[in-house]
Amino acid sequence: MVPHLVGFVPEHSFVVVGLELGSNRSVITLRFDIPPAGLSDDELVQVLGVWTYSMEALRRAGAAAVTVVLYPGDADDRWSDVVVDELPYRELAELLEEMLVAAEYEVREVVCVVGERVRSYLCDNLDCCPTEGRALDPSEALRIRASLVEQGSAPMPSRRAVAEALDAREDDDEFRGAVLRARPGALARQSSDVVQDVEAFLHAAARWGRDRDGRTQRFTRLVATAGLLVTDIAPRDYLLRELAVECDRPELEAVRAVLTEAVRCARGPEVAPLAAVLGVAAWLAGDGAAARVALDRSLAADPAYSL
Repeated sequence: MVPHLVGFVPEHSFVVVGLELGSNRSVITLRFDIPPAGLSDDELVQVLGVWTYSMEALRRAGAAAVTVVLYPGDADDRWSDVVVDELPYRELAELLEEMLVAAEYEVREVVCVVGERVRSYLCDNLDCCPTEGRALDPSEALRIRASLVEQGSAPMPSRRAVAEALDAREDDDEFRGAVLRARPGALARQSSDVVQDVEAFLHAAARWGRDRDGRTQRFTRLVATAGLLVTDIAPRDYLLRELAVECDRPELEAVRAVLTEAVRCARGPEVAPLAAVLGVAAWLAGDGAAARVALDRSLAADPAYSL
C-alpha cells in the first residue's frame, strides 16, 4: 500500500502512516529521508526538530494511531542479501517509537521493508517475526496493486522518477515545436470572457482524457492553451477554483497531464505559473510527492512568483 500512498517506491526513507483510532483507515501519510550517517549533534538536533514539527500534521489530520515503515535502500544493508540478526537503523526505529509515544499516539507497528520481505522492530517472537522476515503473500499483493492501479494509482519507481517526469523537453523536441506552432492559434481563440475560456479548456481536457489519444493535434492545442490561461491572474485563479470545486477525478487527472507537458515545454519565468497550478492540481488529487516537485520547479523558475 505504501508506494501508492506516497506516490513512489520509497528508498532510504521512513514513512509514517497516520490511522484513525480503532481502525486501519489511513488519514495521512508522511515520508522522510533517513538522516545520513556522520551528522554532528547539532545537525541531528536540527533534524529532530523538523520531524517533531512535521509530526503535528498527524494531529491536524485526526490521526490517533500510527504505523512506521522503514525502507533502508542502502547498498551496504546486509539484510537485503543475507539473513542477519540485527535489522538496520534499529536506533532510528526506537527513537521514532519514543517520539510518537511521547506525543500520545498509539504505535501499531514499526517495520523494516526490503523488497517483498517485512520484519518488525517491536516483535521478538521468532515464530511470528522470523529473522529473515515475513514474505508478503504474492496473490494478496497482486490483488491490492491491481485494485489500486484500476483506480488510477500507479506509483513511480522512485522520487527521482517523479522529478524527471517534469524534466524540460529539449529545444529541438518535436512535440515542443508543435506546441510553439500552436500558440498563435490558441491565442486567437481566446476571448475577453475568463469564465468562457477556462470552461472551454476544461471541457476540451475532459474530452481528451476520455480517450487519451496521445500527442495529437487536440492535445497539442490544450498544452498551448494552458500556458496562456495561467499567465494572467484572473483566468489562473478561476481555473484553480474550477479544479478545486467542480472537477471530478478523471477531469483533474486529464488537466494534470496537460499541465505536466506545458511545464516541460515552457522556459524561464513562464514555468512558474504553470508549475504552481500543476502543484495545486497534484495536491487536490492527493499526490503530495508530485505537488512538492512541481512547487520546487515553480520556485526555481521564479523565486518571487506570488502564488
